[in-house]
Amino acid sequence: MNTFFIIFLGIPAIEIFLLIKIGGKIGALNTITLIFLTAIIGIYYARYEGLNTLKSGIAQISKNEIPQYEMLSGAIIAFAAVLLIIPGFVTDFIGFLLIFPVTRKLLFNYFAKKFQSKQKKEDKKNILLCVFMMVITSLLEVISIGSLIPFVAIFLSPENLLEIIRIDFIKITLEYING
Repeated sequence: MNTFFIIFLGIPAIEIFLLIKIGGKIGALNTITLIFLTAIIGIYYARYEGLNTLKSGIAQISKNEIPQYEMLSGAIIAFAAVLLIIPGFVTDFIGFLLIFPVTRKLLFNYFAKKFQSKQKKEDKKNILLCVFMMVITSLLEVISIGSLIPFVAIFLSPENLLEIIRIDFIKITLEYING
């Protein structure tokens, strides 16, 4: 079965089960009061953490740094606030876990490691693809122009190679504009 479908049916079933069990132990009115209380406290704390994250993000931007943690943290806080609004004890528990900075930092580190490993694999593929395309492009230029200068560019340092790519891009762009 689809994972989304299982979650979509499973979480409400668990929430209903817990509401009935807890309502049987502490009473229906106390259960409803507890649900509203956790939602109100959670939303207030989500607002507080969201403003702290916003201040931290603005401080990162003023230092000319990318606020990566703050952006992900803001998204996690928004998701946690939604979970806290949904009535139920499991969603409230997950929402409170996501609001605390310690668990957000753990999530950020987990996703950063996962993304970096994927990014390194993609970077290697992209570098190989770029080198292959440069070789093909240079060979085509050698054939069409009759010069070995573009082909020699493959064996230069990466900085010089990037400069040649920029020059070629500008040349191609100007040729396109001029017709």
